[in-house]
Amino acid sequence: MGLFPTSGYMAMAIQAAMEINGSRPVRLIEIRDFAIPSALTIEENNQMRVSSTAGLHATHVQAFPNASKEILYENKEGKHLTAQREWLDHTEELILEYKHRYPEQADIKLIHAVAENLVGVMASDTQLLEVMLVDNMLSNLYIISASEHVEIGAGTGATTHSVLHAIRGDYGRSTYTDISARFIEAAKKLFKAHSKRLDYKAINIENDPVGQGIPSGGQDIVLTAYVLHATRNLKETMANVRKSLKSCRYLIMVEVMGHYLQMMFLMGRLPG
Repeated sequence: MGLFPTSGYMAMAIQAAMEINGSRPVRLIEIRDFAIPSALTIEENNQMRVSSTAGLHATHVQAFPNASKEILYENKEGKHLTAQREWLDHTEELILEYKHRYPEQADIKLIHAVAENLVGVMASDTQLLEVMLVDNMLSNLYIISASEHVEIGAGTGATTHSVLHAIRGDYGRSTYTDISARFIEAAKKLFKAHSKRLDYKAINIENDPVGQGIPSGGQDIVLTAYVLHATRNLKETMANVRKSLKSCRYLIMVEVMGHYLQMMFLMGRLPG
């Protein structure tokens, strides 16, 4: 018996059955509500490929291709909030180049692993979680225990205190910076318990940080809260911040917005 997807292939089905055994009668049977868990595909080069659809009934599996199509459509139309339109022109060679350029980048490794196993995952032949757990890729995505971070304009240390309390020593080294040496001296007393891994530097982020003791591309995280808006040239300031970061690392920036009337009234006449 041959199975074909639509009634439009009836003639093809009859011909195929007769070619298999022309001496036997051919009878078409209508089948409804029939699920095929796996299928054998004979391609033009006579190679055979087995595909499974056993997992396609799962809601999240069904939703994934639909969501992907929607994202691609929004990207093509220039309507997606984060995806850049030129990404559609990226070749496989370019994508692999980034993979080899940043071999230890946790998120890049994980993205490639998922992509390379996506067909098997969609067919339920491969368990996605098992793929993500290979070589601790999933765990490494969240590791910050060896991270180095610098806080720009730490001031009185309010943000520093909250961060150190939240991560509870789960970091490599931290650098406390401010333009004022007075704040730094006060912070050394305030954070005495962290002295083994907390460094202090007087930094003016409007100037090149490399010449002020911050290594170029040395930080996993740059943290700054309510500081950068007060600099004279924000474009130059952000360029200096970028010099401090390793490739593909993180800037965590908290800033005030223009509709915050109290802050505007109190601070609006100050320079910067």
